[in-house]
Amino acid sequence: MYEYKATILEVVDGDSVKTDLDLGCGVRIRMAIRLDGIDAPEVVGESRATGLAARDHLVSLISNKTVFVATRKDKAEKYGRLLGTFFLTVEDKITGRSVNQAMVEAGHARPYDGGQRASRIRSSSDGPISRARSRRT
Repeated sequence: MYEYKATILEVVDGDSVKTDLDLGCGVRIRMAIRLDGIDAPEVVGESRATGLAARDHLVSLISNKTVFVATRKDKAEKYGRLLGTFFLTVEDKITGRSVNQAMVEAGHARPYDGGQRASRIRSSSDGPISRARSRRT
C-alpha cells in the first residue's frame, strides 16, 4: 500500500474523483482515483437522483481539500483509475475514519469488493438506499 498527499480537483460521482497527487520530491501527477471498497449509484440513467445525491455528499466531504490517499496497488483498475482510500487531514495529520466509510455510513454507497455487481443502488421511498436488480444484460 502506498500513501500520497492529494488535492481534489473534481468529484466525478459518488465513488470517483480526479486528483493532483504529490509523489514526493516535487513531483506531482493528475490522476483519476476510484474510492476503494465502495459502490455508489451512477449519475446517469435510472439511478440519476441518488447518484447526484451521492456525488453531492462526496463533494461536501472532500471538494477543494487536501487529503491523504492510501492506494491498494499502483496498478490501475479496468477504467484506468487507481483504487484508493481517502482520509481527511488537518495540518497534514489524518482525522478519523476514511471518507470511503463515511459514504457507506451516510447511505450514499454500499460496500463493494470488486466482484461482479449483481445489483445496483437505488433510493427507497422511506430512507436510505436499497438494492435493486440490475437491468443490464
